[in-house]
Amino acid sequence: MFKNILILLGFTLAGFGLFRGIDYWVEEKGAGKKDLSFTQQLVDPESYRSEFLDVNDTRTHLIIKVCVQCHDVPTPKAHTAEEWPPVVEKMLTALEEKRRADFTGQIWIIPTTEEREKIIAYLSENAKSNED
Repeated sequence: MFKNILILLGFTLAGFGLFRGIDYWVEEKGAGKKDLSFTQQLVDPESYRSEFLDVNDTRTHLIIKVCVQCHDVPTPKAHTAEEWPPVVEKMLTALEEKRRADFTGQIWIIPTTEEREKIIAYLSENAKSNED
C-alpha cells in the first residue's frame, strides 16, 4: 500500500514537473545506453492505469516511461490503428523539441527507433475499431 502511495505521489509530482529530475534519473552506461533501473522501480504498471494497458505486455512499461513525461498514459482506444502512427510521431517530435529547449538539466527519455515501433505497434494493435 505504501509503495503504491509513493508511486502515485511520484507520478503526481512528475505531472507538475516537480519530481521529473529524480523519477527519470538515468545513469549513462557508455555508447548512449542508459540504465533505467531506478525508473523501473518507480513505474509499476500493475498499479498504474492497468484498466487501459495490458500489464503483461512489456511494451506497457515503455509506454508509461515515455508518455508520462508530458501527459497521462494514453488509452489505446483514443485513436484508430491508422491514426496512431502519426499521433505518436507528432508527440515524440514534441518530446525531442522539449528536450532540446530544456536547460534545467532534466533527463528526458527519448525512445530509440525500435522502441518507437514497439509503442506504435502496441497502441495500433489495441486501438479502437473504425466502427466505434
